[in-house]
Amino acid sequence: MSLRLFTSLNWMVGTLALGGAILLPFQRDMQVAAAKTEAESAVDRIVKAERGLLDRGRSRLSYFRANQQEQLQRELKLNPPLSSNNFSYEVYGDRTNLLLIRAVTSQAALSEGRLPPLCFVYKAEHANELPQDDQQTVGGEWLKLSGQKAGLLALVVY
Repeated sequence: MSLRLFTSLNWMVGTLALGGAILLPFQRDMQVAAAKTEAESAVDRIVKAERGLLDRGRSRLSYFRANQQEQLQRELKLNPPLSSNNFSYEVYGDRTNLLLIRAVTSQAALSEGRLPPLCFVYKAEHANELPQDDQQTVGGEWLKLSGQKAGLLALVVY
């Protein structure tokens, strides 16, 4: 009797462990997809705020480094404020682009294992490429930082 019970419990625990091992990567993919949506909407809000600066007659855009999140939110008057738990945002320009915005996985999210390294980049070469308030931001892309999936299960599932 106890051998039957032990065997049944062993099968149940083994089945649950196998199911968890198979479903866990898909749960991680859902977390990453939600974080990507968060970064895209934050970049969209930053772009529209920068466009608002130009529409109010300002001659140049505001540029910020990743460690200047509070200054970014104050100057652009972002409401509600950006949540900087998962991503840090950089706003800058270069020789060919008027505006570049990068959303990079924050150091805290990387060290806690919440997110893999991710980078979303929005580029606008001219002021007329910046969308109006009623338009959706275009031109952003996710940079592929690695073509490899992490873990041994990735060799089998992916």
